[in-house]
Amino acid sequence: MTFATNGAAEGPHTPRATLQQKIAYGLGTVGIATLSVPVSFLMLYYLTQISGLSPALAGAAVGLPKIWDALVDPLLGGWVDRLALRMKRRTLINIMSATAYVLSFIFLFSLPQVRSSGALVIISTLLLISFSVSQTGFSVSQYALAGEMTRNSVELSGLLSLANVFGQLVSTAGVALTPIIVNEAGGGKTGYTYMAIALAAVASGAMTIFTLSTRAVPVKVESHETESFPLLTAIRATGANRPFYLLIAFLICQGIGTSVLFAFLPFANQFVLHGSSSALSILVVLLRVAGLSGMVATPWLVSRFGDTACLRWSNWLTVAAFILMFASSYSSILATWISIALVGAAAGVNYVVLQTTVLEVSQMGLKGGIVIATGFYFGIMIAANKLTDSAGGFAAGELLNIIGYISGSSHQSLHTVQGLRFGYTVAPATLALMGAFFLQMLKPFRPHAEGVIG
Repeated sequence: MTFATNGAAEGPHTPRATLQQKIAYGLGTVGIATLSVPVSFLMLYYLTQISGLSPALAGAAVGLPKIWDALVDPLLGGWVDRLALRMKRRTLINIMSATAYVLSFIFLFSLPQVRSSGALVIISTLLLISFSVSQTGFSVSQYALAGEMTRNSVELSGLLSLANVFGQLVSTAGVALTPIIVNEAGGGKTGYTYMAIALAAVASGAMTIFTLSTRAVPVKVESHETESFPLLTAIRATGANRPFYLLIAFLICQGIGTSVLFAFLPFANQFVLHGSSSALSILVVLLRVAGLSGMVATPWLVSRFGDTACLRWSNWLTVAAFILMFASSYSSILATWISIALVGAAAGVNYVVLQTTVLEVSQMGLKGGIVIATGFYFGIMIAANKLTDSAGGFAAGELLNIIGYISGSSHQSLHTVQGLRFGYTVAPATLALMGAFFLQMLKPFRPHAEGVIG
């Protein structure tokens, strides 16, 4: 099997990205992460403990919007790509998407007090749809800019690594401060509203700098004419790209595990580890700082062992770390810190390698000379990410319901506590094992070889 790329191939007419543009690209990642991470690990907790929804209804509110996104995102990705080509710049797309993204976040953590649980589910679902769709618009544009700011795959990998490291480093501070801001603002609904406004201000600044600094980057015209197909036809046409879909399958397993971990972590911190809001901040900081160390080490690991080996071994390290986390939940908090740091380090390696490889594989030619717009592939990848959030949020809500979690209560039964313990350790470990199955079928890459998938 051989491959050919057309997105990050040598392009002598593409100017080298300046240091300012590279930093600005990283700030785009900061803007997205600053708001998406709190939604991932606090939304379910907020809907149950603060807004009073039952776990089942809260899980449905978090999960249903992503099912809609899974259908819309591939088409939206292709549409954003074509719109940018017509406008020859991505600035307007970035501004509109960022504005909707920030406002949706503020309203999500400022839900009104309503008597009907059904009305609250509808309001939160619509806001999550708005939040998610605007995130897709911004992310597709940002992913495409990476290819337009670089001349070859080496520069592409370097830009994505820098952006992820920079984004992880800066957004870690904001995420760590989230529970503290809520607590210092008085807790409850008021605390979450103040937290949302503070983080929205940070994200707005980062995304504004990103947009202004990259506004002069021209939209790169594909080296081959891309085709516009109906959704199902386009998916069938990309079916020959087996490495892409194996990576997407692995991404789904990994993403669901991460989503379940983040959803359960606030509950586990309170009822299993008996920690305060500051203790939750420490767990999140350890997870993200360790992820940063994994990202920093990734270029050396890839050059030493290769992409596929890095994906496989970092995934096995994730499995081992979750098993250790389960055991450490019965012992000292130090053991929990070590295990969660190992999870973060493995996730950091996985994230950079997976992101770079998916971008490269998505730009490979298909049989018959068919070339699908890269935005369509990006839409599939983002849809897969959102489906993992949906499945993880829905699964977490259902698990909370099954184990008898009582919303708003400061005490839970022994059975419930044991269920929480399994939820943030054994469940993600099982999903990582499922991901290992797809990685095992993935053959080593040759992303710079000539030819097409066949």
